[in-house]
Amino acid sequence: MKQYSVTSIIDYLSKKPNSSIPKISKDLNLSKNTVRSVLESLDNKNMIIYKLDNKTKYYFLSITSKNEDLTKYKTNTYFNLEISKEQKNLINYLFTTIKKNYLSSVKKSPPKTHMQKIIFDINKKYNLKLPIGWYQFGTICVTSFNYFDTYVFDINQIKKQLGSQFNNLNNYIKELVDKVHNLNNYQIKERQYKEENNKLYLYSLYFSKILENTDKTLEIEDFKELKDISKKIIKESLYLKAKSIDLNKYSNEFYSIIETIYLISKNNSNISKVELRDFTKDIFNKYWKILSLFNFKRTLKSFFNKNILDFRFDNNIIYAKHDFKEYRNKFYDQYSLEDIYRNNKEILDLLSKN
Repeated sequence: MKQYSVTSIIDYLSKKPNSSIPKISKDLNLSKNTVRSVLESLDNKNMIIYKLDNKTKYYFLSITSKNEDLTKYKTNTYFNLEISKEQKNLINYLFTTIKKNYLSSVKKSPPKTHMQKIIFDINKKYNLKLPIGWYQFGTICVTSFNYFDTYVFDINQIKKQLGSQFNNLNNYIKELVDKVHNLNNYQIKERQYKEENNKLYLYSLYFSKILENTDKTLEIEDFKELKDISKKIIKESLYLKAKSIDLNKYSNEFYSIIETIYLISKNNSNISKVELRDFTKDIFNKYWKILSLFNFKRTLKSFFNKNILDFRFDNNIIYAKHDFKEYRNKFYDQYSLEDIYRNNKEILDLLSKN
């Protein structure tokens, strides 16, 4: 992805918010695929939000402030969080060294998930104090990794910073690459969640695994298992103490939908199990987005000023909550009291509460 495309689209949205992909493509003379790719990248970093109008997405910068210089946002950090030169130098060195070890050992570049999990292990073992938090798929450094980027660093500064740990750290990188390169994305996430005893993320992984197995048609017992796991997720989420974002409210609504889907799967054979799987996956992703945004912000508190975190995260949390509510409404609009189980008191009672 060319930096020109990223820069031009950011500048464009700062001047012309509420723009669609066709409009951006036409005005900037960029292909729709290029615009879509850039917007996906910016969305992954929570730099943009969009609204859906008649199935068309209209994009806005989530970071715009009249008093800020937009060049700050042409970076490769999540939420455009600013890190020190020393942190950037060390992270660039680690990215480069891990990538070299992968290319040497297994003849391929490391997957992004593997890179982030290895960085976490190194940071923990050598107490490097790099800005790392728990986000959607476990721990991530606030700097994103891209296979095609070149990461510049000052090796003399690295040696000075690490001192006697320099050689040991490099040997540990080789050891880690040998240990994890054969693991797939699911396995390396499960490995981390178990080692860190993070039940919340472990249950979310098990929940997602059931839904992602598209070779298997979900049966009633699968939907029951999803309901049971969702209850465990909600129980673990209580430890986050997220009163400020009303997480309990969204947790209860999420569970209510999952329970309703289970009852539908059990009692109505006319409704497609594939359709129910898709609803389950979508509502979980929207609920998990709220939860993981809050948790990422919470776990970065020791690295960044509260005002900075509030500015970078709060609008995105508000938008994620709005997205959840819209999808919840869509679910209950589609599965109305008139359409589902007129003679089934159990599900009628549940739906009437919503």
